[in-house]
Amino acid sequence: MCRSGWLRPLLLLLTCCTMAAACVTTSQPVSAAKHFDPGYCLQTASGTSPQDESRCPGFMSAGLKDAMAQCRGVGGILTAASTADVFSIDVNSDGRAEYLYEFNANFGCDGAASYFSCGSAPCPWTLYMHTDSGWQAIGEIFEGPNIEPLQRTGQLSFRDLRVACDRTDACDNVLYGWDGSGYRQIRRTLRGYSIELPLLGNLWTPARNINVLAEARDDSPSLGEYDQNGIFVILGAVPGTDYICVSPCRACATGFVHRREVPQTLLR
Repeated sequence: MCRSGWLRPLLLLLTCCTMAAACVTTSQPVSAAKHFDPGYCLQTASGTSPQDESRCPGFMSAGLKDAMAQCRGVGGILTAASTADVFSIDVNSDGRAEYLYEFNANFGCDGAASYFSCGSAPCPWTLYMHTDSGWQAIGEIFEGPNIEPLQRTGQLSFRDLRVACDRTDACDNVLYGWDGSGYRQIRRTLRGYSIELPLLGNLWTPARNINVLAEARDDSPSLGEYDQNGIFVILGAVPGTDYICVSPCRACATGFVHRREVPQTLLR
């Protein structure tokens, strides 16, 4: 569940390998986990039904009692979707499913519809893995559940995840990689440009009006001029160019600015 923040057939891809690099192939994509029941989760939270992991796993039931109380506190009633909008995927080749879940896709506050929303941006989908201590969140996928998992041949490890973007004005796709404890964004593509993400999340407030470009080149068409003192999110650098990828606002199209416009302290 998210109240703030920045917050299905899939393409198959075969990447050839050389002697110097591991071969990368696609594996099974995400699939709908329709056997879960949001309505039963509400019954569990209200105390009228026992906990049943096969119908309502812990990552769905967690926090539901608080959500019911919060919704009731603003004059609403927490309701459940008729079918679960949850997706399964095996990210580490162990034969056990991990799950993608987003609260607002399964529950709503009738009477205060926007109460649990993430503003003008969609809420992230959380990726859950079951461990000996219960369900553990191992990543947040901000672009939606359209995931294409990639697998290195012969390795039983956490795979890279290529995610197709719901908003094509924000990105084409984003690559998530395992960092030892969870998934983080590694690289994204936008209008054919590859964007490296070590700068991801740096905030920039320009001292003057800024023209945001559609492409990472000097003669690019403009996406618009944005007023000074607005807050930009720096998404990363475009290798081989002098351009930085930025997001001027949650609902705005993502674009490019020349790196001379951005304070160097934000580009380190």
